[in-house]
Amino acid sequence: KYRVVYTDHQRLELEKEFHYSRYITIRRKAELAQNLSLSERQVKI
Repeated sequence: KYRVVYTDHQRLELEKEFHYSRYITIRRKAELAQNLSLSERQVKI
């Protein structure tokens, strides 16, 4: 198992999303994953 290293941009976007809402919908998770070039599994809020 390896640890994901996020870019500054990816981390910033994930943090903004977290401040907006602590809980994320499946649809929003898919959108974020696609926009940030991550897998849905890597998008954890």
